[in-house]
Amino acid sequence: SKTVDFTVDWYGTVASSITATTQSYQIADAIDEENQTFTANFNVTIQETKQELLLSRLFVEGTIPEQNGYAPTEVKLTGSTDNFNYDETTRQFTIQREATIDENGVVTTSIARSNTYKLQVKYPLEAYESMGTEEISIKIPVKGYYEGYNNPNEEFNNPYKSNTASATIVINYRKPAESQTDFSIT
Repeated sequence: SKTVDFTVDWYGTVASSITATTQSYQIADAIDEENQTFTANFNVTIQETKQELLLSRLFVEGTIPEQNGYAPTEVKLTGSTDNFNYDETTRQFTIQREATIDENGVVTTSIARSNTYKLQVKYPLEAYESMGTEEISIKIPVKGYYEGYNNPNEEFNNPYKSNTASATIVINYRKPAESQTDFSIT
């Protein structure tokens, strides 16, 4: 009988992607005549695709565009407690989430491999009305990445940073088409 001790190392990589880049809504749901606002709601979905490491950090950044020369009056993250910041001068938002580790190095609060963030952007109603159209498209460039816990040995990157995924989220607001009946004669 012989006992042999093996040193076991863990290591891996992390990869990011942004999905659901085209979203469509009815324009009537965005207009608030009483408060004179046009409210655009959209989702940012970022995924970690390799599934090899426990995740240590998530970072998402985007820029909210002006609409017909009007800057947004309010930008907020809804339905999430992650760290959210919005800079009115650059119109950039950031979302960050970090895993927590106890004193023994065990991850106690982890980060999901797929995260969807719901954002709400308010513009003055004039931004829509001055366009004189029944549909509006808002293009929001977004980028993000994950970091994962890797082996603490010198030969590995720890934390391992993924690629920076980037996409343009297109939000379309349209007036609903009038209903019609289709039929066929056989």
